[in-house]
Amino acid sequence: MAAELAGLARRAHGACGLRDYSRIDVRLRKGKPMVLDVNSNCDLSETGGFAHTAQAAGWEYGAMLERLALMAAARAKPVRTARRPGAQREQLALMASGRAKDARSPQLRGAAL
Repeated sequence: MAAELAGLARRAHGACGLRDYSRIDVRLRKGKPMVLDVNSNCDLSETGGFAHTAQAAGWEYGAMLERLALMAAARAKPVRTARRPGAQREQLALMASGRAKDARSPQLRGAAL
């Protein structure tokens, strides 16, 4: 039965186009497992159902979060920190010279740090 439930949950997860994690609620109807709900953004808190299920499968809470973060990081694309070449350097120079006091300064509006 455990293998059947795991397979059903994986198929439901995949059918919804999900990645990394979800919580699949299953109920038995006349002895046959039926998917009741696919939760694509379930509670990941330490007291939530996902963490309890992970713990039952032998995962400590921190290890579970690390696994999720690593799966997401594996898909991540590099992030550019400046909108144009040299913009970050110019922003730092403005800040160092005292001409830009904070992020509300006209020199920094619309610029990424």
